[in-house]
Amino acid sequence: MKFNIILKGDRTALLYKDKIALEKGEQHGAIKESAIVQYSNSRYDKICIKFELVPSKWILTENNMICNTIEAPAGATAYSSQQTEPQQESSGSGNIMDI
Repeated sequence: MKFNIILKGDRTALLYKDKIALEKGEQHGAIKESAIVQYSNSRYDKICIKFELVPSKWILTENNMICNTIEAPAGATAYSSQQTEPQQESSGSGNIMDI
């Protein structure tokens, strides 16, 4: 299975330069220290997984994608209340696109 993550909003952006390829039983994720954190001047309100090939039993309505809405926080967050200047952070992975 091959897929990429797409962010949608002010613009559409791919998260990975190269698609992620997984064999049956494999998994992919980024949490804690390996989480993808990056400042962006663009506002995104939707995140999608776009599959290269969709298994025949799956029913996806949006161009081989499954999407979810990104909800903005209702109030100030601990991060935004402490941050004065936007800082770009890098996950250190060579496969992550600038968003």
